[in-house]
Amino acid sequence: MSGDELREQGVAAAKAGRKDEARTLLARATQLNPRDTQAWLFLASVTDDKKARLLALRKVLELEPTNKLAIAAVKALGVDPDKLIATAAADSTPP
Repeated sequence: MSGDELREQGVAAAKAGRKDEARTLLARATQLNPRDTQAWLFLASVTDDKKARLLALRKVLELEPTNKLAIAAVKALGVDPDKLIATAAADSTPP
């Protein structure tokens, strides 16, 4: 199954309220296509853990720094989006 198909199934599961199934499908979709911002956004929306949610949103902002949904979601979690992006850049810098 392709990443797009997994994302679509994950989105459908999320909209139907099946969060566990959605999480599994969307996580697989992001593994197959790590640049799929929609999969990352929906994964963040079905993740209960704040740290995991921020990691998914950070990935969106790494790919699309001006993504309004991701910025709003990060702010709603009480985190400055610029600082979140800065931590991503620091994490990816080799020692």
